[in-house]
Formats: sequence, structure tokens, C-alpha cells
Amino acid sequence: MSTGSYVAIITIAALGASNTPQTIVVNLTINPPPVQEPVQEPEQVAEQTIDALDTDKLLEIGYNHPEEVVTVEGVIVRTYYATN
Repeated sequence: MSTGSYVAIITIAALGASNTPQTIVVNLTINPPPVQEPVQEPEQVAEQTIDALDTDKLLEIGYNHPEEVVTVEGVIVRTYYATN
């Protein structure tokens, strides 16, 4: 159906019923679909990965969580552990 307002009358009848027929007015409104806002894509920021063993560089960017993998000002810091 197209966008707009529609009106109809519904009649219900039953043999043997004392209050037959019954009628009711029905109103139907069809709205246009909502306008969808365009999705804003976040700006792509080039990521820089640095060596987790470069302590001076880590302290310089404010990284002091060796147990975590975090992003600090767009820099990904990964910690790798060697096992025997």
C-alpha cells in the first residue's frame, strides 16, 4: 500500500445474535519509511607497532602495562614472551 490514510467499515453479523450486525470504523495510516542517516566511517589512522623490548620508547609514549596489549595514542604495543 502507498503512504497515506485509509478508512474502512467492518461489519460482523451472526445468526441468532440479538445485537447483530455490529459495525466498527477502522483507520489505518501508513507513514513513509524513515530517512536513514548516512553512516560516518571513522577516519583511518595508520597504526604504528613498536617493539615491546624498546623500554625507552615505551616510557616515552606512556606505556607502563607490560601485562596488557593496549593502544597508546594510536600506537599498538604487543608483548611477546619466550618459553623453553
